[in-house]
Amino acid sequence: MMRRTCTHEQGLSLLELLLALAITALVLVPLVPMFGTASAAATIGRDQVSVEQEADFALAYIGARIRAASELKEFTGSSCAPVMPADYAVINNELVRNPGKDQIVLAKAVTCITFSTLSSSSGQTLIQVSLNLTQGAANTTATAVVPLGVAR
Repeated sequence: MMRRTCTHEQGLSLLELLLALAITALVLVPLVPMFGTASAAATIGRDQVSVEQEADFALAYIGARIRAASELKEFTGSSCAPVMPADYAVINNELVRNPGKDQIVLAKAVTCITFSTLSSSSGQTLIQVSLNLTQGAANTTATAVVPLGVAR
């Protein structure tokens, strides 16, 4: 009896497929935590950019109002202390201008805003505005020193 042997095998055996699958799993399993870490880092980075943009916007808005102001009394105080300028309030972690009916939200995730008065060597009154924002694991403190009553 003549036995035929096939010299042109095609395809893979079940054993070869299982071995390839096991090797692939051994390579990919250690990479899974890396994807979770990369995702968490991307979220923190996105939150950091967001709080920095909000702080920049709020400081630019408040700075323009300070430069246009003629009186000092409306720009001293803090949301972290009992005194706060009447035009601004931190309500539910949002920095609000004109609290009440026509309020404008300047920034979200605000933990503290502080206004303080400084004097320059030329006698010009300066207002320092410090703003703390926290969102998730991201936080920032932004500070601006603005001359009072000096419109650009």
